[in-house]
Amino acid sequence: MKKSLLILALWTSLGAPLKGAERPRIVTLLPSFTETLILLGGIGQIVAVSDAEDSRVLPSLPRVGGLEPSWEALALLHPDLILADT
Repeated sequence: MKKSLLILALWTSLGAPLKGAERPRIVTLLPSFTETLILLGGIGQIVAVSDAEDSRVLPSLPRVGGLEPSWEALALLHPDLILADT
């Protein structure tokens, strides 16, 4: 159920932005979140990924940790949304 709600929220937020509005800057801290976001068409909104991400996936993006992220690196990216799990 939680995963369905996450997908619905992402699908809604990835839609066409309002006139003059920017699309959200997203950091994914789990490879499965990155894959889901890519499948939903949000690849252009991802600004950083986890250290666990395959190096062939989005190789130009910074790696900012995972279960213990680098809070300093995250703060410098000014993300609108951080997708993580506990």
